Amino acid sequence: MTVARHIGFNSVPKSSKEAIATLGLARAARPRRRHLGLIASFVLLVLIPLDVLGYYLWGVAADRYASHVELSIQREETPAALDFLGGIAEIGGGNGADAEILRAYIEGPDIIARVDRAVDLNALLGGRGDWFFGLPDQVDSSILLTRWNRHVHVWHDPQNALIRLRVTAFAPEDAQAIATAISDEASALINHLSDQARVDSIYHAQVELNRTVERLKSARLAMMEFRTRTQIVDPAADIATRMALLSDLRQQRTDAEIELSMLQETTRTNDPRLAQAARRKSAIERRIAEEKALFGTGTGAYSAVMAEFETLQVDLEYAEKSYLSAQTALEVARARADRQTRYLTPYVGPTRADTAEFPSRWPIMGLAGAALILGWAVLALVYYSLRDRR
Repeated sequence: MTVARHIGFNSVPKSSKEAIATLGLARAARPRRRHLGLIASFVLLVLIPLDVLGYYLWGVAADRYASHVELSIQREETPAALDFLGGIAEIGGGNGADAEILRAYIEGPDIIARVDRAVDLNALLGGRGDWFFGLPDQVDSSILLTRWNRHVHVWHDPQNALIRLRVTAFAPEDAQAIATAISDEASALINHLSDQARVDSIYHAQVELNRTVERLKSARLAMMEFRTRTQIVDPAADIATRMALLSDLRQQRTDAEIELSMLQETTRTNDPRLAQAARRKSAIERRIAEEKALFGTGTGAYSAVMAEFETLQVDLEYAEKSYLSAQTALEVARARADRQTRYLTPYVGPTRADTAEFPSRWPIMGLAGAALILGWAVLALVYYSLRDRR
């Protein structure tokens, strides 16, 4: 049968008849080498990995039970009456910083040795045929930390200072035991931080008190040296006395001038009382001049003495007030050190699971299959795009 008879040659337009006669019909499709390569790549990149994963999930992976713990760090508030100290006796940082420290501690290597001594991790997390999650007999610290983080997951809520902990093991009682040990170690860490903060608070308050004591001693010693050198206990009182004396001398001078004037009017010029009155007036004026000189300028003048005294008085008052504040801060720090200011409160768990939550076999298989097929499809499209550009 010819091509024209097969498609109804007489019913085809003339232009189409000429094209059909020239090119002929497309040949039937048949498998090519690239098709076999595509199938082989699908088997290699998708089916075999899924088969290996399925073998691990259903044939090797052991059921794991989860124990959940939720921890909250409670911190005692500073009384309002102590706010005037400006935070001298404040103990520790905020709850958010404590929660971050606790999260890093649970995920770090230090807690592993402590928990291992408490519950024997090799016995609770032994292999049981699960080479990915189980602990081998001989394991170094880096591998142990990796396996630990596969079983222990921590979530930190910085706003509320909450720690959520999930611990998995191959038996529900084992997961609960590990979670309990972690909770105990976390509480011990918070207690240690609180104790260290109280010790630091008392230490810094004591250092501040010692510094103010030395400052007070120096201020009092300077004041004593000033009084010894000047022979003046209180310059203000001494000035008041001098001013009273000066006022009295001025009154005496006035009296002497009156007396001299009266003698000059009633006696002869050679009267000895005139000479005596004049000498008395001169002596009073010299005394007044000497008293005025004490209030002038110079090293021994009252202005310089008073300026030095006021400076020493200000230093002494500041040193006394600083000493009283430091002493109060030390007493407050000691009083707060007698009570615990941070608490780790487990408000959920450690729980005991009734059924195994892990591994989530079908979700893992579904996600892995979708990812593998998507990756294989992308590679196939890239291959055909490069082939078509040749």
